[in-house]
Amino acid sequence: MSGKRVFPIIAAFIILVLIQLACSTSSITQKATEIVGVVIETAAVLPGEATQPPAAEAPIVAGPPTATPFVYSGAPPQAGTGGVYGRLFWNGKPVQGQEIKLCDEIKTFGGCQGAEYSSVTDANGVYAILNVPPGSYGLTYRAIDSDTWYYITSGILNAKDFEVPADQMVNVGDFHTIRTDLVILTPTEDERMSGVARPVLSWQPYPEAAYYELTFHSGRGGSLIHRKKVTETSFTMDRDLQSCEYSFDIEAFNAQGVIIAEYDGWRRFEIAGLPQNCVMKALTPADGATVAANAITLTWEPHEWAAVYKLHMYLESDSSVKILDFVETSDTSYKVTQDVPAGTYYWVVYGYDEFGDGLGFTNGFTLNVTSP
Repeated sequence: MSGKRVFPIIAAFIILVLIQLACSTSSITQKATEIVGVVIETAAVLPGEATQPPAAEAPIVAGPPTATPFVYSGAPPQAGTGGVYGRLFWNGKPVQGQEIKLCDEIKTFGGCQGAEYSSVTDANGVYAILNVPPGSYGLTYRAIDSDTWYYITSGILNAKDFEVPADQMVNVGDFHTIRTDLVILTPTEDERMSGVARPVLSWQPYPEAAYYELTFHSGRGGSLIHRKKVTETSFTMDRDLQSCEYSFDIEAFNAQGVIIAEYDGWRRFEIAGLPQNCVMKALTPADGATVAANAITLTWEPHEWAAVYKLHMYLESDSSVKILDFVETSDTSYKVTQDVPAGTYYWVVYGYDEFGDGLGFTNGFTLNVTSP
């Protein structure tokens, strides 16, 4: 990002997720909070670097926020323009000197796009961004002492739009920034284990944390644990793992249920030497084979834990042209009876256990199809 380093870590998984987002509900959940009459959803991590270096230290001003919404009393925007104002807190205390930005557009892969309008918070955590052309904008803020940026979301991975009308200052409410200095102890970064089916994840206690939330990913199986609440500073995996690459993140929350810190990135490690493997094997037709359209049968090696397989087959030059769109089968072969025009296709098989958790997937094979 420089923020959360999830995308390089689980590149293969991201491809799977992006495909499945179109046809299934994401494992990512958002918790909505209503503030000053505006529904604001929890922040998601914004990839991309800040355009300006962070301050050397962002002081935390003592004292809780005021009990009632504040009223903006600063200068009005220039005629024909608008603006927004709000407050930024950390662990219930106003944060001074933190940068806030409005962006024309916020992209999950790329961050702020187009024009940017920025401000910094004062001693009370208050900020105001003035003289903004009327329109729709996304809002981002920086983590304390970090280049990690967060943005306000609406739905799955989409930045929430704030409408800025002419000649008005819009109260966008209160937001809570975080620190990214939580320390993970085990496994160590890029550690390679052998034969460990249930590793122990551990981290240092975080000051003022009431509990933690754990998210755990398999490099080829998706999210195995999503935001599991734990009060201890260690967790022993409650299921057997496979030979695979894994990554996880720990977030710390205060007693009010507000996130105050997280690990800066994703802790990555690898396990080998276990009976099962998340890298499944496609068999036939072989990669690059040529087959008549009426004689296509896909086969793959069984996975011992798989209760169902899902097949995906699409035109290599245009992935929107799908022949098999996650078609389910409990067998380890599938005869394609769908109409397949001549062309070059790409196919892959995914495995799922009885609980619906992803076990892994095959490497993709290309298939040259000729007319019958």
